[in-house]
Amino acid sequence: MWVTFIRSAFGLVVIAFMMWVTTLIVGPITTFATAGPHADHSTVVTIAAWFDVLSLDNLTLIGGLAVGLYLLNRAVVERRTAR
Repeated sequence: MWVTFIRSAFGLVVIAFMMWVTTLIVGPITTFATAGPHADHSTVVTIAAWFDVLSLDNLTLIGGLAVGLYLLNRAVVERRTAR
């Protein structure tokens, strides 16, 4: 189980880095999309709002939940194999 904890800690760091890179990529794209001549169109505003939800805090929370589910899965698998 200790190996699983070490892997999950490493995975959380990697996921947090990937989410940071995602915000670096998505930020300029939404800024460019909402600065054009069709920026006030309802579809552009809606999609920009969806991408604004992808903040670093929210993405890191989702990554943390993924790591938590991974740990839960490993605990169940190890419990089944111990029997």
